[in-house]
Amino acid sequence: MTPKKTTPIKIIKVKNWSNNLVYLRTSRPECFIFNAGQFARIAAKTLNGIKNENLVWRAQSLTSSPNDKFLEFLILLGKSGEFSKNVNELRSRDILFLDNKNYGFLTLDRFRDVQDLWLFATGSGIAPYLSIIKNFPGLKNISRVNLIHSLRDSQNLNRYTEFLNKEIIFKSVEIKRKLTYLPILTQEITPLNGLVNGESIKYKSTKKRFTLMLSNGELEKLANCNLLPKKSKVMICGNPNMIRDTRNILKNMGFIANRRDNDGEIAVENYW
Repeated sequence: MTPKKTTPIKIIKVKNWSNNLVYLRTSRPECFIFNAGQFARIAAKTLNGIKNENLVWRAQSLTSSPNDKFLEFLILLGKSGEFSKNVNELRSRDILFLDNKNYGFLTLDRFRDVQDLWLFATGSGIAPYLSIIKNFPGLKNISRVNLIHSLRDSQNLNRYTEFLNKEIIFKSVEIKRKLTYLPILTQEITPLNGLVNGESIKYKSTKKRFTLMLSNGELEKLANCNLLPKKSKVMICGNPNMIRDTRNILKNMGFIANRRDNDGEIAVENYW
């Protein structure tokens, strides 16, 4: 569907971490306002000309903070499709098109009285959490931010670690002190590096899914933090199977979904 109002934005920086993961930094129109955790709709190129109705639009989570003067995206490309092909060919100074409207509800204002914030992601589902973590004023009343990131193997992990280290972990001492980051690899047994409250830790991947580690208490032990409905709020973003399984485990622990008519502890964003 073609947006009613769009704005051209210029690419400032582009990096292809692999054949299917692309980092983009673009200019930001003054008219574009968003909350940390939301996503935008962008178009990479026209199919048959320069008219809006010919643009290929896709929703992409923003990794930049609402306070940044630029926009950032981590885009996972498909094996086929015009949008993925166009994004893979982008270079600095190329032009994208931005839908002027923001989208999504994976935002902190859904919750009240957050002590510990748990962020569960698979793959590129980490993107909205990067925006939330970089928006440090929004975290000032939160004691712990626990980011749990499920990936297939260390090759996939390395793509995200570079971005995390440069843009978040080594950029702000205040953010690092609150942050726990635990990558979980499901297809490889290997030593891993993580953070617990800003302190580096070493542990070993055992090919367990974090849903198993969540249900047996192993994840709480590794994070050195109890996951309790009375003090914890949870966001889940990624593939539908992970979301379904994680939500069911949390419900068995006493958590309920956050909706307009209640103050539940679980917020969800499906990635497809």
